[in-house]
Amino acid sequence: MTDEDQVWATKCAFMEGCGFEIWPEQTEILQANNRIILVSGGEQAGKSVVASLYCLLAMMELVYSWTFEDKRGKGLYWLVGADYEQSRREFDYIKEGLVRHGLVQQRDISTPQKGPWHLTALSGKIDVFTKTAMDVRKLAREAPDGILINEAAQVDYDVYLKCLGRTAPKRGFLFLSGTLESPTDWYSEKLTSWQAPNAEEARAFVLPTWANRKLYPKGREDPEIKRQEKLLPRDVFLMRFGAVAQPPSNLCLPEFNYKTHVPGDIEYNKELPVQLWIDPGYVGSYYSIEVAQIVGEDDHSKSQHVHIVDEIYVQGQTTAFIIEDCRMRPWWDNIEQIVIDVAGTQHMAMSSHAEIWGAELNVPVLSQRVAPEDGILRHRAFLKDPGTKEARIFYNENCSGALKEYGRWLRTETSGLKNQAAKPKITNCDAMKAIQYGLIANFGFVEYGGEPLKIKSPFSY
Repeated sequence: MTDEDQVWATKCAFMEGCGFEIWPEQTEILQANNRIILVSGGEQAGKSVVASLYCLLAMMELVYSWTFEDKRGKGLYWLVGADYEQSRREFDYIKEGLVRHGLVQQRDISTPQKGPWHLTALSGKIDVFTKTAMDVRKLAREAPDGILINEAAQVDYDVYLKCLGRTAPKRGFLFLSGTLESPTDWYSEKLTSWQAPNAEEARAFVLPTWANRKLYPKGREDPEIKRQEKLLPRDVFLMRFGAVAQPPSNLCLPEFNYKTHVPGDIEYNKELPVQLWIDPGYVGSYYSIEVAQIVGEDDHSKSQHVHIVDEIYVQGQTTAFIIEDCRMRPWWDNIEQIVIDVAGTQHMAMSSHAEIWGAELNVPVLSQRVAPEDGILRHRAFLKDPGTKEARIFYNENCSGALKEYGRWLRTETSGLKNQAAKPKITNCDAMKAIQYGLIANFGFVEYGGEPLKIKSPFSY
């Protein structure tokens, strides 16, 4: 038996002593060593148990390093939820595990009917507190060794970011668990993106309802699971029992998926020229710049294809400010061409966006009116080439604006009217439009020629 096997056997003995039975689906989660972990759980799948066990193991590692030799001082852990109620089940599981091992005294446990719960364990070396989202927003100094965000889909994205920041000083872990609430919210996006290589070095797991063998002894083939599958609509069953985010049926670009299009190795290549594909945005939308390189045959595709290596995706900033940001990027001196929304060529009371960019870089600035359906058709052909079935566009994982929009850009509902077309909405598509302008500028329209693009002088608008 290797040292690693011996340590895991010791951990299993500890968990069994806590009164928990470990199922195969939970083992991989408990063995993960990523700083950020997300567990999407089906209804009654045991996600609270696995989150509590993960925290308990971290406590023991902090204090004893599994050699049961004193390692270091006090550890602080937060159990965070939208309100105090959301974390009480996890608190109870952690408390029960510590009580069973004689590591906490009843006098050191505080569980008032209202307000936060708290316990101190291992002779004062461990503190555990329940916190609400409001508490987290107010706390700026404390640095926990680990945080559980329970029913994470019910907390706002800024709470996740606050918790992430609070783990930094001690290099603590952040464990998110919960049931899916929506297929397009930030939690579902993280579930999808963290199943592929990602900048956060996070990892996401799916824990379906049938992982709970106490309730469903035959797992996926349990008769009750099969019955629910027959009774419920497919998307409802997949979310509630399978813990899988089912994309909306009215997505504009349904071919996109993180595993294919965000492979984890898309980086700026200084040997290749750069193009800026720009949608300047309007009031309430985003100024989106997708930084593209046209690439020949490589490991990603046998056809000429596109790498989106970087992105600017901001609100409320001027073109001048954004240009200064771009100047700091490694690709600034390698820009050969700009493609911009035709609206960016229009004059208001000052120079147009196209004029500003052209004057700054003195490179060709291209623009052409692109109908939404023409752009979508070209875009879909790059997400999955109709002929080769290959993807022809790939992203660096830091291009968060574009990656989010793939799950948010929807068509309008038709209300069942046969003659009413489901048109693309005008929201959540700033990066998508920039990409479509760039694709058509370089590769033309699908199936028909369209009006040829004219390369204009940067100063001729």
